[in-house]
This record gives sequence, structure tokens and C-alpha cells, in this order.
Amino acid sequence: MEKAKISVHQLYVLVVFYVVVSAIIIAYGVENKQDAWISTLVGTLGGILLFLMNVKIYSYFPGHSFGEVIQFIFGKWLGKLVTILYMIYFMYLSAFVLRDFSELLRVFAYQNTPMLVISSFMLVAILYTVYKGIEVIARVGEILFTILSIVAIVGVTLLVSSGNVDVHNLLPVLEEGWIPILKSGYHSSVFPFGELIAFMMVYPYLASLKGIKKAAITGIIVGGFIIAFVMVLNITIIGVDLFTRTEYPLLSTFQLVEGKAFLERMDSLFMITSVLGGFFRISILFYATVMCATSIFNVTNYRKLVLPMGIVILFGSVNLAGNFIEFTVNGMFAFTYYVQPPMLLVIPFLLLVVGWFRTRNQSRTKTN
Repeated sequence: MEKAKISVHQLYVLVVFYVVVSAIIIAYGVENKQDAWISTLVGTLGGILLFLMNVKIYSYFPGHSFGEVIQFIFGKWLGKLVTILYMIYFMYLSAFVLRDFSELLRVFAYQNTPMLVISSFMLVAILYTVYKGIEVIARVGEILFTILSIVAIVGVTLLVSSGNVDVHNLLPVLEEGWIPILKSGYHSSVFPFGELIAFMMVYPYLASLKGIKKAAITGIIVGGFIIAFVMVLNITIIGVDLFTRTEYPLLSTFQLVEGKAFLERMDSLFMITSVLGGFFRISILFYATVMCATSIFNVTNYRKLVLPMGIVILFGSVNLAGNFIEFTVNGMFAFTYYVQPPMLLVIPFLLLVVGWFRTRNQSRTKTN
């Protein structure tokens, strides 16, 4: 671990960035049609529960990285094996999100540019930031958070004032009842909220456990409401039919209201916000990947691993899928239902239970 400290507010900013950015860009929750915003709020509650489980695991051995906590609970050899699984998991997520934003840039502006070139330019900035450390990531995030908040407020104001908003698109509410909403609750919880498990690598840089809970839960709630609001905005402007068919609903929303004199090129605001937000999401995931690797290979200086692991993620991102449809299917279905459950639910639950028994036995031994 590096010697660094971040503030409660910086953690809050990073959580909001991490939660919001991918969920507002891709076709998230579209299976619930006009009730997608409700499923997001349900997913937010599930996300809080997953976070509380993770932070309880961290509380067993505070001040240590996730890889170290795993090895303390499961023992050296089993712990290293599980840490390797999480390293691969974070590595895959880093490559997947990098590919996601590279696809977005190619669709928006660089149709004839090779994917490798687009991804390389994005990754260079990420590698440099991760090399400088978590403090730099947090400070840059804090600065840009204010700027992007202003951009978002301006963008929303222009969208609402465009005259394209039709609240009737939200009706009927709960047309098919609560059952479909609750069925999709798992997906709404694990993405993006469950993936906050990557922040187990960030918690050691905060002074108190109380500060972690306050910052993260506030960030999850704020992020959940932002995602729900953006969904409402998308549905009321582009309608349920286009909302469920387009790959990037928010981009379609901005493009639909263009054509009026003061609303030209509004999609540029969308791209600026998306790319900067994606930068922070990938940075956190890549940082978690590198820190897992340091605990596995007992590397004292994590910076030695930044470049080689960055190259692996770059080529992994480019070769994740042959085309966009294959990429979407792998990410939205196979990964969600076959990889996420053990990594976000099963293993953390085992860590929670085994860690509780281990710390309880240690307390009894000290008392005796």
C-alpha cells in the first residue's frame, strides 16, 4: 500500500462518479420500460446492503487492503487464490469499461479510427493518474466534480426547456406490478452498486470507519437518485420505445432536441461528461487491480506493475469481443449472471461469516 490519505468528501465524489457514469450512458434498466427509474431506486437499496456487507468485512482488519483482509480471513494460500480471482475480476471490469467508452467514442465521432488507437489514448491518461496514486485521483475528481455538476445542471436545464418533455410517457406507473421490478432488483443492485467492492482498496486511506460509511452511503443514495432522474428525463423526452431500443439513451436524448438555435451540439456536453466520468471509473478499477497484484506477488512498490498490467488491460479490452453486439451480450448477460454472483455475493458472504468467527475467537483468546 502507498502512503496516502483522502478525505471523506473525496471518497463521496469518487463513489458518485463510479456509480453514475456507466449507468446513465448505457441501456440500463430498459427491461422495465417506463418503470426503469423505480427499479433503479430498488437497486439503490440493494446496493446499500451490499456496501454494508463489504464495510463490515473491512472492519475486521481496518487499515489493510482488500487482498490482505482476504488472506487474514481465509489464510495465506486460499487467501492468495481468492485474491487472484478478484485481480482477474477487476482486470476484466477495467477492460470492459474501457471498451465500453471506446465504443461510445467511436459511435459518436471516430467511426473510422481503430479501436486500439481510441483505447490507447484513454488508457495513457489513466495509467499516469494511477501511477501518481490515489491522492491524485481523488484531488482531480474533487476539482472536476464541481465543473461537471455545473455542466450537468446547464444540460438538464436546456433539455427541460426544449419543449420535448412529455410526462405522459411515464404512464402507466407499475403497469405490470412489482414482480418484474423485484425480479430485476438483482441486476440493478450488482450494477453499478455492487461493483463498489473495488473501493475496498480505497477505504484504508480514510481516517475512520464512520467516515467511510457516511461518505459511501451518501454517494450511493445521491448516485441512485441521479440515475433515476436521468432515466425519467430520457423516457419523457425520447419515449419508451426509443428508450428500450437505443444502446445509448442519454446520447439519443441530447441528439433529439438538437436543431433549435440555442441547442446545437448538445451531445458534446454529453461526451465531455461521459469521458471524464469514465476516466474515474476505470482509474478506480485499475487501481484495485494493481493493488490486488501487489498483495499477491508481495511487490513493495505498486508502480512497477502499472505499465505491464495496463498493457494487458488494453489488449484485453480490444479483444473482448469481435463486434458491439457480442460485446453487449457478454457484458449484459453472461458476465452479470455467471461471474458477478460469486464475486459480489458468495465470496463476500463467506468472508463475512468466516471473518466473524475468526475475530470472535481471537477476542476470546486475548481475553483468556
